[in-house]
Amino acid sequence: MGANKYDRDNWFKGQTYETVLDSMKRHLEAFETGEAVDHESKLSHLAHVACNVMFLMYYERNPEKYGKYDNRMYHKQTRDEDEV
Repeated sequence: MGANKYDRDNWFKGQTYETVLDSMKRHLEAFETGEAVDHESKLSHLAHVACNVMFLMYYERNPEKYGKYDNRMYHKQTRDEDEV
């Protein structure tokens, strides 16, 4: 989807969870407000949302490589509580 804007398989290098979540939220909001197709990519906003979800699922399944990108707002607090 983003191959024209980003390097091929750029997501595989890793990016912060917040970056992925922000993108997902932007595309979902665009869809929610009536815009079905992203004007830049000419692809469905829902396809972008689904892609972002798959990125996060892959990152979650591979914490040894991607755990360092997990910067969710409440993640550290939850992690700290688990250690108590």
